[in-house]
Amino acid sequence: MTRALGSALTPLIASCHAYDYVGAPDTVHHGMPSRTLTLVLAFDNPLEIGPLQSARRGSFWTTAAGLSSSPVSIGNGGRQVGVQIAIHPTASRTLFGVPASALAGEIVGLEDLVGDEGQRLYDEVAAAGSWPCRRQVLEGQLARLQDRQVRQDRAGRVSPSLHWAWQELSRRDGRVTVQWLADAVGWSRRHFTERFRAEFGQSPKTVARIMRFERSRRLVSSGVALAAVADACGYADQAHLTRDWQALAGLTPGQWRRRELPFLQDIEELC
Repeated sequence: MTRALGSALTPLIASCHAYDYVGAPDTVHHGMPSRTLTLVLAFDNPLEIGPLQSARRGSFWTTAAGLSSSPVSIGNGGRQVGVQIAIHPTASRTLFGVPASALAGEIVGLEDLVGDEGQRLYDEVAAAGSWPCRRQVLEGQLARLQDRQVRQDRAGRVSPSLHWAWQELSRRDGRVTVQWLADAVGWSRRHFTERFRAEFGQSPKTVARIMRFERSRRLVSSGVALAAVADACGYADQAHLTRDWQALAGLTPGQWRRRELPFLQDIEELC
């Protein structure tokens, strides 16, 4: 079950949930592109993560992942227990001291990103014995990271124009043109695209595509017919939806329903 964190963290954190999954050791799951940065704390076994098309995967107890338009493979060592936090890219400077572009397409350990504070966050949350305790400790540690960056002010602030553009893209699930956004903030399309990519690490067109895909994934998971999903999300037709899924997820919507959805449901039931 997804849990809301404290109100002070609401502008920074999109969601937070615990997971406890037991499965076959050789199972490989797909990590999908999303509109958020992803922070994962693994407790029983480290995560084994790597590019979907590669047999090579890194081993992580903590991971901080940026925006990406490519899927990753996540190996299952038999049991996975941890916490996954979805962070708004506009909050990357506030929590990590760097713009979201510094993490674009990357997966790094939290301690490599924020030093000893990252290791302290992990150790404190891992030592808590239950989810309610872990939630309380996690809130405190994330607030500590926020306070640290505010005090040091090393990374500056997201431009108000870019912050608004991101919010508008997200509110519309990517169904807005780049030209409209550029006109709305009073910049040329080229300047807007350059500034957007410099802040978030992906072009506004790519982010819109990821957001549209993410909405389609929510509808697919709820059992909506694929033709209706394509229409609701602005795809030309079902074939267009399928092609985008194959590019962004590495499999078709139907394959994902059969292979990945049972895994996600198991996680929800155990949280």
